[in-house]
Amino acid sequence: MRGLILRALLLIIVAGLCLPPAHAQSTTDNQVVSAEIKIETLKSRLAAVTSILGTPDLTDEDLLNQKSAIEVLRLEIIAEQSKLNGPLSEVRQQAEKIGQPSEGAETPAIAAQRRILETRSARLAASQKQLELLDFEAQQGVSRISTLQRDQFFQRIFKADKSVLDPRLWLETVTGLGEFMKRTGNLLIRSWEASSAQINLVGLALFPAGAGLLFLLWKLIRRLFTGNLQARTRSDNDLQGATVSQMTPISRLLRVLIGSILSFIVIVIAAILFLATLNLAGVLTDDIEKLVETALGSVFIPTLLYGTLTYLVCAPRRPEARLVAVDEPSARLLPLLILAASFALSYGAFFYEVSGLLNLPLNLLAGQSAVSTIAMIVLIGLMLLLIKDQAKKGQADGSSYFMTWFVKVLPVIWVLLGIASAALALGYISLGYFIASNIIHTALFGIIIALVHYFADAVAEAALNPSTGFGLKLRDFMGLTERGIARIALIFRTLVDILLVLISIPVLFIIWTVTWVDFRSVLNSLVSGITIGNITISPSGLLIAAIVLVLGVLLTRSLTGWLQRRVLSETTLDKGVQDSVRTGTSYLGYLIAAALALGAAGIDFSNIAIIAGALGVGIGFGLQSIVNNFVSGLILLAERPVRVGDWVVTNAGEGIVKKINVRSTEIETFDNCTVIVPNSNLITESVRNWTHRDSVGRLGVNVLVLPGAKVEDVTEILKTVAKDHPKILRYPEPQVTLSKFTIHGMEFDVKGHVADVFEAARVASDLRISIAQAFAKKRIKMVAQP
Repeated sequence: MRGLILRALLLIIVAGLCLPPAHAQSTTDNQVVSAEIKIETLKSRLAAVTSILGTPDLTDEDLLNQKSAIEVLRLEIIAEQSKLNGPLSEVRQQAEKIGQPSEGAETPAIAAQRRILETRSARLAASQKQLELLDFEAQQGVSRISTLQRDQFFQRIFKADKSVLDPRLWLETVTGLGEFMKRTGNLLIRSWEASSAQINLVGLALFPAGAGLLFLLWKLIRRLFTGNLQARTRSDNDLQGATVSQMTPISRLLRVLIGSILSFIVIVIAAILFLATLNLAGVLTDDIEKLVETALGSVFIPTLLYGTLTYLVCAPRRPEARLVAVDEPSARLLPLLILAASFALSYGAFFYEVSGLLNLPLNLLAGQSAVSTIAMIVLIGLMLLLIKDQAKKGQADGSSYFMTWFVKVLPVIWVLLGIASAALALGYISLGYFIASNIIHTALFGIIIALVHYFADAVAEAALNPSTGFGLKLRDFMGLTERGIARIALIFRTLVDILLVLISIPVLFIIWTVTWVDFRSVLNSLVSGITIGNITISPSGLLIAAIVLVLGVLLTRSLTGWLQRRVLSETTLDKGVQDSVRTGTSYLGYLIAAALALGAAGIDFSNIAIIAGALGVGIGFGLQSIVNNFVSGLILLAERPVRVGDWVVTNAGEGIVKKINVRSTEIETFDNCTVIVPNSNLITESVRNWTHRDSVGRLGVNVLVLPGAKVEDVTEILKTVAKDHPKILRYPEPQVTLSKFTIHGMEFDVKGHVADVFEAARVASDLRISIAQAFAKKRIKMVAQP
């Protein structure tokens, strides 16, 4: 009873999700005026933002800020549009209730009310149109900003400068580095003179104390993590019969993922602690704060993170935890090369960021970018040579590695390095830096995505393997069969791969500085909904529809299970009737769930009817066979000429009906072969059903005896044998006939009925054995059938 109550409550909740929200009060003129005022405010804000776009010399940061401001306005416009949908619908419904004016029978009060509603409706509709126009203007503003960003991007990337083969470039580089050191020293001296009078030595002392405490905390977390990982590895190895030195794939991947996350947390906390200490000490002036933040953000944090990730992947001195196929010397060298390449990358970014703070001449930055680019190209080339060499040698210890895919992209990276080198030689230093730096970013991002992908695969493999600790716990916790766990593992892998693809595409665009791709605009459009004809589909509506559909399917399955277990199984109905009732109930439940889901998604059923009518032509041609089989399946369930458990003979074969599906029926033959028969064949073609009305069946046994035998003795023996068998029915009475004379002898037929036609073959076999025994006693000789 409690289960029924819970199911009823869930159905009420699902139905409630599909109902439109009720308004607390009817629409008033104040709401209309408020909407109009809001629209005027949005107009003025949008005009103010777009007017700035005409200002010359806008930087990338200025354009990015203006785009963000317009996107915020778009969100407000979309929210206001959604807010007006309810009042506009309400006013129109009220106007429809009043109806059209009638001649001579309408009171002045009703006419006045109609005019008020018509005025409100017109004003709300006008507001909706103005919001649509504002949204269009905002989209045009975003497109204009994207065009400006694209133009500035190409102008910056393809700006021609001095070639790296030109000595003047290196003279400017040395001069620029000296100027950088000079201006940085002057900045530090000015900042120290401004803050030395109010310096707080206690604040400076907090950094060593905080750093020491953070280091101890890091050591403690690392020890706990390492201990748990080693214990987990020993447990899995014991279950799988492996040695302790062979870490499982999931343990190796878990070590890298958790280690990277912990390293990121510790490095970021250390940077925040350093800034807080300088602030408490009173030495953090505005200029010094910008310089330190730029150094931390551009140099130290990325360099440390990239180096830590590569160190964990290569695992020097721990070959059992290594994820790449490299030997011990290469495992120590590869993280150093990545660390150096990351520093070279950060060096160029740091110079570009600090140039504005120190007012450095822009012509002095080209040499620093060239130095950074050359260093990156050389270091990346060394890494590629090392990886290629190690890929040829391989590893002889039989370990499995996860980064073997990287070898396949080496030719592409060599081509990009060649383009970057040619760009430096031709004087396109910015283009060379752009390519070299993004090679590093893309490679490291690919490694992170690959780690997550491999970790998901390792989790799925561990779940499928009952000999692992994770596999045992999963089976104990969920209580699923091996097939169910295999399905969950497949779904998990698929969802992770799809999620990684959805993440990778926009991130790769961002890495390669395609700033004119309006991902935020796309997201805003998705939030507001995609309109197809008169149907608007939004993510929130799809989410609600998915939840309603899943709940509806679960409730339907629960209801059909309860119906079979508690009701149908307690009745005297045969299996075919029970199957028809259960299948019909499930179809009805799925249909209701689909209707509720469509309603929750905000899809008008009148639009669906129009679409269904348009699809009727297509169904008539392309889907005719499928629809025919579906309708035939419904006829089979309703008319029940063929039921589950029936013994049928069709053109496709003879056997027992096991299941009647939406499109086809499964028949299991007597040699354990399943025949899939379209439902339309069972309706339009002749079908022999041995158990249609009842299970009574007739059997026949043929006996051929020599011509010298007495007919009376043979007939008496056959009747006695048939009547004595307990499975032969007394009514209709068994019949014995002399069917024909042949050159070999006389042929007799024994006919009898059994209550269960499925026992006819065994009963016939029993009769033949009894006849042979009785003939042997009477010395009657039988002849083999010709």
